[in-house]
Amino acid sequence: MHDVLKSWAVPKGPPYALDEKRLAMPTEDHPLDYLEFEGVIPKGQYGGGTVMVWDIGMYELLEGDYCKGYLHIQLIGAKLKGEWKLMRKRSEGEREVWFLAKSGKSMRKISARRDDSSAVSGRSMRQIAQSGDATWNSNRRIA
Repeated sequence: MHDVLKSWAVPKGPPYALDEKRLAMPTEDHPLDYLEFEGVIPKGQYGGGTVMVWDIGMYELLEGDYCKGYLHIQLIGAKLKGEWKLMRKRSEGEREVWFLAKSGKSMRKISARRDDSSAVSGRSMRQIAQSGDATWNSNRRIA
């Protein structure tokens, strides 16, 4: 979106049941080069830790406007397929709070094995962390 990767952290994972909502905290925009990055962001940097491409694919905007805080999207991913809604509800200080809700129809939950498997490499989080083959340096440092 607008030549960057818009991202939200969904701590409990995506909702699968119709109308189920999950907290979705916006993260910093990422450059398009980040699309297939898997590896480690050093501690002390924004997003520090192991990074996996959990899902990859395309989205179609069905309705809404990001600036107005509402997106109804169709996901066509390796793992997620179907409709979801992203809704901005409030701000906590300087941070926006969004929710991700399943719409359209329910989807079968991803198995634990597939949940811990990269959509790009097939590796688990542990395998990615142990490989040490890629490092990403964030533009932001955490104080």
